[in-house]
This record gives sequence, structure tokens and C-alpha cells, in this order.
Amino acid sequence: MAVTTFSNLIEPRVFAQYVQEMSTKTSRFVQAGILANDPVLGNRLLDGGRMVDIPLIGDLGGETNEWNDKQDITAQSLSTNSAQAMKMYEYQAYAATDWGQLATGAPVIKQIAERFGAYWVRKNESWLISVLNSAFANADIAETKGYKIGAETLFSPADMIAATVRMGDVADPTLQKIVVNSATLGELRKQNLIATEQPSEAGMVIRMYNGLNVIVDDEIPVDATGKTSAFMFAPSSVYFATATPANGIVVNRDELKNGGSETIINKRVMAMQLAGTSVDLSVAQSADEYRQAVLDGKAAYKIASDPRQIGVVKYAFKVSPEFIVAGINSPKKAASTASTKTTSGSAK
Repeated sequence: MAVTTFSNLIEPRVFAQYVQEMSTKTSRFVQAGILANDPVLGNRLLDGGRMVDIPLIGDLGGETNEWNDKQDITAQSLSTNSAQAMKMYEYQAYAATDWGQLATGAPVIKQIAERFGAYWVRKNESWLISVLNSAFANADIAETKGYKIGAETLFSPADMIAATVRMGDVADPTLQKIVVNSATLGELRKQNLIATEQPSEAGMVIRMYNGLNVIVDDEIPVDATGKTSAFMFAPSSVYFATATPANGIVVNRDELKNGGSETIINKRVMAMQLAGTSVDLSVAQSADEYRQAVLDGKAAYKIASDPRQIGVVKYAFKVSPEFIVAGINSPKKAASTASTKTTSGSAK
């Protein structure tokens, strides 16, 4: 008698589309326009190789010339350059045994399938913070697009304005979004700097600060002294794309392992970096090492050409200690050795 399992019910192409749709619907960064699928990257992710070349075309320049009927008109050419993006080949797999699901009554496989989209959303958001930290670890990027990094003082509107000057005289793109953690949001509220807008009766409230749409994400760290940062974004300032390769969604049924089990495997190719930057291969000898360098916050990116093409600004500052909650928006404090010994001793 044939048994219908989850592997009989899932259709890879439909499931891949479902995961992509879930990622779009629940991602704050996608909804805010910070992460949007880049067509240049998206069309080339499934090509061979680990790198994608991103063409950069310079603006019109040069002096005008005298026009008359004695000289030929000479045409100028535009300057061109290119940046390189690294492809990240990623997978995640979850498994459940038949016995475990039967004994507990928990629909584990169903839960895994329904939550895969939200899982990739969280990974995209944490990747963005890693990319930002890695980019601003580059001294040139930190100098031209960062403010008060390493010299943090209490958040102030004046310093915030000074930070925005890092965009220079570029009329377009202009900064439109600011990403902060919940500790910073508390500081902004305390200083009465947040304005709210209600777009419609059913719409979500929009937080605004100094003309910037405020997005809150506790992936941005704050330490015990209150040191933290905010990132401001212009439109299209992050190159980002994902693609599902052949056999990227697989449900594997194993009748022998652990008395019978099913595993859902999801593979993807992803690329993400700040516009106006290029990968710096000097920090790593292989793609795996490069990936780890980004996650570790090492300077894995460099300026591609004109730093004004980088549409992200970092402002480093401090918040009041009252907004730092260990285990909520900052790392939980480790138990001291002394208190552990005392507890052990009293237990005896």
C-alpha cells in the first residue's frame, strides 16, 4: 500500500516561488526598499564562476569647446569601470523522523516547510549588517562615508546632520532610510526626535526622523557602554540578488535512517554588497575564507571608483544606559565565576 509523504506533496518550483514570496512579504528591508533584487546580479548568479562583474559608467565631464566652421567637432567618451561581487553558495536543511512526529504529535515537516521563507529573511537581514560592518572596516570607506567611528559621543541631531554631509553634493541618490536598533529608538524618543505618520486607517505607523524613514533592527549591536551606530541609505544603495539553482529544493525520503525520516534541503546562490564597492580579495585566499571574513567584520570590500557612488552613511554614537537591556537588544551578561562558586558553596 502506497504511503503519501511530504515528498509527494511538494513541487520544487512552486515551493521555491513560495519561499521567495514569503521573503518579500515579511522582510522589513525589502519592504523599505533597501534590499531589492538587482537585475544585473540576478541575471548572472547562476552563471559559472564565483564572481560577478558589475559595470560602472562614469558621468559626463570635460570642458565645452568653441564651435565654428574652421574646426571639426571632437567627441568625448565616458569613463568606465567595474566592481566585482562575490557569489555566496548557501544551503539549509532540516529533518524529522517518522517516529518523532508520531510520538509527539507535532507536524514538524509542515512547520519546517512553512517557516523556510522567514528563515531566509532573517539570514538576509543579518547578512546586510555583516556586509555593512565589513565595508566600514575598510579605512577609506570609514573615512569618507562614516562619522565619529571610534570617537562616539551621545547621539545628537547636530552630529547626525554632520554625518549626512558624507554624501557630498550628490543630488541623486539622497538618503531616505535610517536603520537603528531598539536602544537607539529609545534614545530618539527620549529626545523627542521621532515623528509618526499614519498613511491610512489600516496601514502601519511610519516612524520618521529628520526626513528619514526609521527602520528598527537589533542586529545592529550596542555594547555595555552604549556604543552603537546607525546606517542611512539612499535608494538602490545595496546590490542584492538571490537565485535557486537546479535541484535547489529537494525533499529526501530515507526509509532506513532513524526508522524513517524526511529532510527538506534548500539551496540558493546569493550576492550582496554596497553599491560603489568591490570585493577585496587580499583579505582571503578562497571563497570560503572570504565569506568568513565578511561574517567576522573584516575589511572585505573596497571603494570601486568614486566614493560618492556609495549611498550609505554610518554614524557612530552612544545611547543612554537605560536603553540597554542585556539579553534583549544587547548580549546577555555572563555569570561571574565568583557568584557561581558562592552559589555552589551555599548549595552544599
